[in-house]
Amino acid sequence: MQEENTDLSVRQKKKEITYTYVQGIKEGTTTALVGTITENGKETAYTYDGRGNILEICTKALDTGKVTDHMLYTYNGMNQVIREEDAVRGTTYTYTYDLGGNLLENKKYDQVNGVEELRGTDTYTYNSDWKDQLTSFNGKAITYDAMGNPLSYMGMSLTWEKGRQLKTLKKSGTLSQYVYDNDGRRIQKTVGDKVTRFYLDGDKIIAQKEEGGERMDFLYDEKGTPFAFEYQEKMYFYQTNLQGDIIGIVDSKGSQVVVYRYDAWGEVLVSSDASGFGLAQINPLRYRGYYYDQETGLYYLQTRYYDPKVRRFLNADDASVLTKDPEQLTEKNLYAYCDDNPVMYRDDAGMFVITVAQVGLGVLGMVTNVATCYIAAKATGQEFGIGDLVIAAAAGFVGGCIKNNFYATVASILISGVGTTFYSLFCGDNLKTALWKGGMTIVCTAVSVSSLIGVKSDIPIVVNKISTGILEWEIV
Repeated sequence: MQEENTDLSVRQKKKEITYTYVQGIKEGTTTALVGTITENGKETAYTYDGRGNILEICTKALDTGKVTDHMLYTYNGMNQVIREEDAVRGTTYTYTYDLGGNLLENKKYDQVNGVEELRGTDTYTYNSDWKDQLTSFNGKAITYDAMGNPLSYMGMSLTWEKGRQLKTLKKSGTLSQYVYDNDGRRIQKTVGDKVTRFYLDGDKIIAQKEEGGERMDFLYDEKGTPFAFEYQEKMYFYQTNLQGDIIGIVDSKGSQVVVYRYDAWGEVLVSSDASGFGLAQINPLRYRGYYYDQETGLYYLQTRYYDPKVRRFLNADDASVLTKDPEQLTEKNLYAYCDDNPVMYRDDAGMFVITVAQVGLGVLGMVTNVATCYIAAKATGQEFGIGDLVIAAAAGFVGGCIKNNFYATVASILISGVGTTFYSLFCGDNLKTALWKGGMTIVCTAVSVSSLIGVKSDIPIVVNKISTGILEWEIV
């Protein structure tokens, strides 16, 4: 494995993380799969199956070698998670589905004297006409409006506006009200008489302020992952795992003040606090970095709300998702979360899933395209300025993120080439030069992404040691 150190500094406070990467098939190459993450005195190791699914996650203390967490996952032929085992605590969850991707039954077992004993079962019932619409969970009835928005759900009463936008939610006598901007992004919530306003940069919450209360400012790394926040004029750092779950918080001295633990679907199993003022509850960013509404137990995913206990979205996805990828079966289920594979997928916007590796592949595509555009420019005697770098990076990131099958890989290569061609024309190059640049980019990109398991050559790529987790890629 190859090793990389990442330092994130905020106001002279440093957070150091070390990554290693799984070796490629060819000697001296590295995959995009993270092998280990070392942070704050702990090492977490990951193992994978042949499809890139995480099979095992094992965390141990570096000073004592004690294993503190050890999770194992099993998948079926549809790539759905069917078993989740906590080897340290002796707890196992099993999941069964119908052919449409609906959860039918979840069972929880505890190990007692080496024998699994059943501790609980969750059951699901669905609409006979709209077959992926849940009508009851554990015998509790759920009702909907004509658009598939729930009106009564798990003891809560809900109202909706503008189609699929949650307006109010009443739970245990407390009314929550939500306000959105013109782009449908939540900018305010009122729980009882407490008003919280959100300040956004695109889709990211960069700050929140309670009326008459404290302000919390959030900071993100270059991948968009939250890594720190400021509260009461003190800086705190998030600890995240490979999937982007916030599993802990440390203060500026490096002391652990909060620990979180979740099941694969994001239900909070442990929320321990050593801060002395309830920081574990105050912090709203949790599983996958999603915003957690403590008062409802729901995650806000920009366009929809997700219930980790039921393991499904509250309301139906936009119908456009049905034609997104004809090859996928479970994406046709408008309520299912992450194609029933929450270990490997995330859904930041409540619309389309992305694998936990795709962000890394997007960065890889960005780096590769910058390098190949640079080569193409030099081959034609052209300058390669900051504008060229920006457009190459953007095209490469998009291309890298969609490399998940043969056709998508071809599309990503073409995106890189077409993007280079159009930008060349925009900058005043003649058609012949623009086509030559685009063609060179396509050829170089096709060669460089011929395998995402690492490539070997005598010509090193321009960029080396990227802090997002891509190490030393070489181009033929």
